[in-house]
Amino acid sequence: MVHIRLASVALLHSLLLTYGLAEDTKLSESLVGCDEVSCPKENAHDRCTVGEKTFLGIGLSRIPNVPSTLEGLSLIKGVNISEGGEGKRKFNSAYYLGTPSELDVNDLSGCVVAFNDPPEKQFDGPVKTGKDRNITEVQAARGTCPDIIEQECIDTLTERARSVTNATSNGGVCATLERELRRNAFEECRDLGGKGRGLGNFTVTSFGNLSTVRNSTDCWPVKPKSDDLALITENTAVVRDIYILT
Repeated sequence: MVHIRLASVALLHSLLLTYGLAEDTKLSESLVGCDEVSCPKENAHDRCTVGEKTFLGIGLSRIPNVPSTLEGLSLIKGVNISEGGEGKRKFNSAYYLGTPSELDVNDLSGCVVAFNDPPEKQFDGPVKTGKDRNITEVQAARGTCPDIIEQECIDTLTERARSVTNATSNGGVCATLERELRRNAFEECRDLGGKGRGLGNFTVTSFGNLSTVRNSTDCWPVKPKSDDLALITENTAVVRDIYILT
């Protein structure tokens, strides 16, 4: 178990796949962490080194609600936290796409949108009595994405991405999608990147720009272990509060 902040959310919109995937390997829950993938321990704490990056914890989830030809793709987030000045912490995140071993990531065509700012909503947790006010004990707070992100926001973004895909005939779909997201205010997502900040800071990455990661003998945070990983994007945010991801 690692204490981290829900500092970003990734929305995967896949545009085309012509390759059949192997049967999905079930996870014990929709969102799992180091316990599921058997991260090595260092002084009783989880550690997962992927390539040259060492994480204090990881999150793994299958990409849901996709056509049968897309089953088996996973989204993995690795997290590391370093101390900053004035009691702040640098929250370093890396996102990976997990793919079945028989699939070449170059056969994929699509875009990944990563929203990097923490949403306005917080996970529920026990209330701790403070000197001036009562606050949520964030280190004991926990939950899942639907507790934080409104479904109407997800539906709106998905529909807009679908519209861009259908209206774009050339290879510039990801650039077009990024322009569309930046120039429009989405009322349904007004607090996604913080209170009243709309989508906040986000990046759009094309599948064509993904870099495959060499399999690590230390920790391979995906199931089945034969799956491959490709780095999608990285982000560093300076934060104060922390939450739990298990």
